[in-house]
Amino acid sequence: MDWLERAPIILRLIPAIIAIALIAYAFRAPGAIVLFIIGLAFLAAVISLNRVNTADITAKIRLPLKPGPGDRRTAEELGENPKVFQIIYSDPIVGSKIEEFLLSRSTSRPSNRYAILHEFVSGSKTTYLIINGEDQDIESEIIESAIASFLEGVSIRPVKSPNPAGIIPSRSNKIGHDKDRVFIGYRLDTPRLEPVYLYYRDFEGHIGIFGSTGSGKSTTLRVLASRLLNQYNAGILVFDWTGEHKILASRGFKVIDVSTGELPADILSCNGEDRRDYAFEVLTRALDLTEPQAYLLSRVMPNARSLSELYGMVLELPEDSRWDREVKRALQRKLGMLVLNEGRRIFRDCPGDLAKDSASGIVLDLSNIMSLHVRRLYVIMMLSIIFTEAYRRYSSQGENIPLMFVFMDEVQNISMASDILAVILSEARKYGVHIIYATQSPSVMDSRLLLNTNTKIVHSLKSNKDKKLILETMGMDADWFSRLDKLPTGTVVLQSISQPQPILVEIHADTPSGD
Repeated sequence: MDWLERAPIILRLIPAIIAIALIAYAFRAPGAIVLFIIGLAFLAAVISLNRVNTADITAKIRLPLKPGPGDRRTAEELGENPKVFQIIYSDPIVGSKIEEFLLSRSTSRPSNRYAILHEFVSGSKTTYLIINGEDQDIESEIIESAIASFLEGVSIRPVKSPNPAGIIPSRSNKIGHDKDRVFIGYRLDTPRLEPVYLYYRDFEGHIGIFGSTGSGKSTTLRVLASRLLNQYNAGILVFDWTGEHKILASRGFKVIDVSTGELPADILSCNGEDRRDYAFEVLTRALDLTEPQAYLLSRVMPNARSLSELYGMVLELPEDSRWDREVKRALQRKLGMLVLNEGRRIFRDCPGDLAKDSASGIVLDLSNIMSLHVRRLYVIMMLSIIFTEAYRRYSSQGENIPLMFVFMDEVQNISMASDILAVILSEARKYGVHIIYATQSPSVMDSRLLLNTNTKIVHSLKSNKDKKLILETMGMDADWFSRLDKLPTGTVVLQSISQPQPILVEIHADTPSGD
């Protein structure tokens, strides 16, 4: 009788009254029968008046979604425009405490509707809290604050699109495969080997792969890229800094030598007038322009339709003073990397529809570009083009947009453009672009990149600075500090949205039996 535990003290005395009556009756005390009947009548009246039924209330707030694409809650069941929160916790006791709290709220506020939804997808569970009814905005703030404040180990965050309720279709429906999980290896910290998977929401939150040279991070990146190509109907683009990912050609990828100009990256040719400000910002940061140089660039930028035109316009700027001449020549040298020598081929045009072209998987081999600075500029320009094109599709088509997965190895090589990459990571996911990057030096990266990376795959790290940073961002205890540099090649610590507690995993390229 759980309802008695939540009832006022006077109601909790009812069982005691009945017990005293039975004892009195046993000793033939006068009035015992009357006292017993009064107790039972009082108990029945309380139950009737308060309509307290534990099973009904529990069913009211706990609505588990069964595994299966057809089991979806309708708007009629949960009400219109509910407030939805995702609740993240690992301790089952915490889950029962949340239910007890909501049961209490539901009895005291019968006009409100509370629901806990457990969405099961390929063995992974996501828990949602849905609130509807009178003053739901205020009620939502109260409950959110109470859960976050009084329960340890709980993270609660608002969800704009309550996908688990079936009110708004989930973007994962666009994945063209009946399984939404990607096998990556086997768990090593359990008595038997258990297969470990990454789910779509893990990729949606971006993935960071960290590890020193020789730890196996590039192999992990290839495993993810090749398995995504086999399972998802999506564009997949791999930036190959050193040429070591060309072996993906044997797994169905098309390898393009960027130095030939087959897939150019002229950011001005791809951006209309409505996106000129963004192109200006990218060029300013990528070329590391000073304020005077940026000012000169802004004077000619509005009329340029390509990088080569922009360079020609800069050449024609008047030199009214020595200062003008020095600033102009410096800007000219920096722009020259984009339109002269190697840049003439690499930045000559717009690459076209990358989402469509990369549907069969593309590896962009950067290793034959002699200038390291030109390599960096190409990656920055191409990323910016991908981002702006995804934004355009989202603006015109809404959520009905193609997915694209972008893989970047040795991402520390473009740390000069960390601001641009941080913006892309923070916004790209809602436009259907998901980034998977690998680096041997997480400590040289902008901290915003780590904050916007929800799935972390950590190989062996040798630098104490790198280890300390990773431990802090993953919330791991100090015992791991002495272990991270001793992980065998191919062994990782994994933390993701679907696996919030770090686990030890051996990366495996082959599909597990029966999968």
